[in-house]
Amino acid sequence: AGLELASKRMVTSCQRGMGPPRQSEPLNYEAILLLDLPTDPLVEGGPLNTKALAVMATMFLTREIEVAMAERSHVVADHEEKTISWLLPVSKTDYKALGCRRSWGCSCTSPSSAGCVYHTMSDHLNFLSGRFGPPALDDHLPLFPTSDGGAVSPETMLELIEMLATMLGEELHTKDGRRKYGKHSWRSTGAVFLAGIGVDLLKIQLMAR
Repeated sequence: AGLELASKRMVTSCQRGMGPPRQSEPLNYEAILLLDLPTDPLVEGGPLNTKALAVMATMFLTREIEVAMAERSHVVADHEEKTISWLLPVSKTDYKALGCRRSWGCSCTSPSSAGCVYHTMSDHLNFLSGRFGPPALDDHLPLFPTSDGGAVSPETMLELIEMLATMLGEELHTKDGRRKYGKHSWRSTGAVFLAGIGVDLLKIQLMAR
């Protein structure tokens, strides 16, 4: 039994990475912020308030399933400190393994600054309360729900990423026919954007868990 297990591990190790690379190219985050996006879903069965989703998914470097499965109760707004904290999974294979909290403060340089996590999410939480009612004691409303308050599937979150790419004039496939965007596209979007504005690599890694 021990030799069989060792053999399986050896084969797995040797074959790892031999397939075609999985594509998760970044989106142009700054261009997304300039889009005039509605609060209604962009794709069928998609989430409300795409602009807020793009800000959160980019700045917290999340996978598509983490955005899809996040609940309103996982986000805390501190209006005195002007910060937003998000309780995120500590495991990349288990989105329910919550235990890692990351925070952003207000980054506004003017009243109309786009992309500020604090103001974007404060407005989004108010939007959710106006549409679905204030948080209850046992609140399980998705952070980015469908129009009827349901959860968005991870597959639909990928459709949304491709819709945004299309709106930005990007091709969805590589020259050899593989999809350019995938479940890690928000993570790569955040990493590229944060590195581009001078955030230290270690801080980006810590934010990305």
